[in-house]
Amino acid sequence: YKLQIKIDVSEALVVLKNSNMTNEELQIKIKRTGSNIYKFRTALKISVKSLAFELGISEKRMRNVTYGNAELKLSELLILSDYLGVTLDDLVN
Repeated sequence: YKLQIKIDVSEALVVLKNSNMTNEELQIKIKRTGSNIYKFRTALKISVKSLAFELGISEKRMRNVTYGNAELKLSELLILSDYLGVTLDDLVN
């Protein structure tokens, strides 16, 4: 079972940022999201390579996401949450 979702919204900022959030708060939230992805990935014993393959992105980009140095598109976050068996809220909060 593989969930395929098409969404026109391209950036995770739509999910992460609200109108009152500063850039600093946004960066903290991006780092927290990466930390959450790492936590769920390691708990399920899933490799970075497997996550990257599932999302169709490079291993390097996936590592940057988990370090909080890169963002995922909303569509990628949705696929990732399904793959890890968690909610989108679990990933970004």
